[in-house]
Amino acid sequence: MKFSKLTHRGMLAATIALVGIGLFASPATAEERTPDPADITAVTGVTTFRVNDLAAPNGVNDTTWNVAIDNAEATFGSGDKAYLEALKSVSLLGATYCDSYENITRPGAWYKVPRTGNTLNCVLEAGNNSSAVTVLQQTLNRCYGRGLVEDGAFGNATYNALMYAQSVEGIGVDGVYGPTTRAYLKWWGGGSICTHGYSLGI
Repeated sequence: MKFSKLTHRGMLAATIALVGIGLFASPATAEERTPDPADITAVTGVTTFRVNDLAAPNGVNDTTWNVAIDNAEATFGSGDKAYLEALKSVSLLGATYCDSYENITRPGAWYKVPRTGNTLNCVLEAGNNSSAVTVLQQTLNRCYGRGLVEDGAFGNATYNALMYAQSVEGIGVDGVYGPTTRAYLKWWGGGSICTHGYSLGI
């Protein structure tokens, strides 16, 4: 009698533990996989990783932008480095670098994403120093296990960590942060929460 009660209690405790693990482990497992283009299309309408699908910057006509981005991709590949170099080639002001961050709130999570002014459409590269770089370092540490010093300085360690994250997510591996990386990177939402940008609609 005592044995059967203990066995029953043990089985009940094990079942509760497994259900609890399932509740917490399943979302994390889903976030670990590389984004499927079909999933991304459903959320963002984007069906390719090519940066030439991005709209022309303000003040630049589509033809000029398409030539600039095609030339940049021929030299730098399909990634945010091509986007950055295309921006530099078509704008007298050059690229718009991220210099702060935006708080994006979701139930149970609070994400910080690099921005400049009122837009998230900005870039970061080696040599930049700002709170935007600190936010990037935080997500690289917590979502990709990189162990960076979170000092806001985009140096060699941050460059290499970003290339690692880009390779994990299956996008252009070039160590430059821009719109493609923003969409496919997993962002830290507090605790152990990491969510891809396209799932956040950014």
